[in-house]
Amino acid sequence: ISKVKDEAQTTTQIEMLSKEVEEFQSRRRLSKHLQMVLGHLESLKASNSCSTAADAISTLSITNKTKDLQKRYVTDAFRKSFQNEINALKLHRPKADIVERSKSGKVLHEVTLGGATTPTSPDQVLSEGEQTAISLAYFLADLGGVEETCGIIFDDPLTSLDHRVRENVVNRLVSETNARQVVVFTHDLAVYSELEKAAMISGRDFQGGQVEELGEHIGIVSDNFKELLSVDARALS
Repeated sequence: ISKVKDEAQTTTQIEMLSKEVEEFQSRRRLSKHLQMVLGHLESLKASNSCSTAADAISTLSITNKTKDLQKRYVTDAFRKSFQNEINALKLHRPKADIVERSKSGKVLHEVTLGGATTPTSPDQVLSEGEQTAISLAYFLADLGGVEETCGIIFDDPLTSLDHRVRENVVNRLVSETNARQVVVFTHDLAVYSELEKAAMISGRDFQGGQVEELGEHIGIVSDNFKELLSVDARALS
C-alpha cells in the first residue's frame, strides 16, 4: 500500500511539474513576441473605445437642426423657384412638387406629384415629355441658386415634348442666355430653327455649327450648317 501511495504522489508531482514547465515555455514564447501582443491589445482597446463612442453618437439632433435650417433658408426658396420654372414652361397638367426627407444628418429633395390621393412616383403617371420638362425645371431652379455664371450644355433637351411645351422650353433656354452661355446639341433641324428664331426675336447672339464624323475622325466642328439647312429645305419643298 505504501508503494502504491508513493507512486501516486510521484505521478501527481510529475503532472504539477509538467504544467509548470508548459507555463515557463509559454512565457518564454510570449517574451519573444511581447511587443506585438501588447500592441494588439492596445489596438483592441482603441477599437472598443471608438465603437463605444460611435454608438453613443446620435444623428437625430443633427438631422433635426439641418432640416430646420434647410427648410428656412433653402427649401422654401428653392420650392418657389421650382414653381416659377414650372409656370414659365406652362406645365399646368402635372402638379409637381418638392418634398424633403432626412437621413443620417442629410436632407435630400425629391420631386413628387402634388395633390395625389395615393403615394405615386412621377414616372408612373407623367409622360416622358412631362418628365423631361420637369427635370429641366428642377435643373434651372437649382441653377438659379448658384452665383457663378458658368456655361451649361444640353443634349436634345426637347425630346418627346409636345409643341406647346416645346416652344416654352425654347424660349426659356434662350432667356437663360441673359445670365450665361447656353450650348444645345441636337440632331433635330426643327429644334435648331426654333432656337435660332427665338434668339433673333429676343435679340440674343446665336451661333450655329455642325459636329461631323469623317472616317476615323470624330468631333470635327464645321460652320457650313446654313448650307445643309438650305439643302434640306429645298428637299422638303
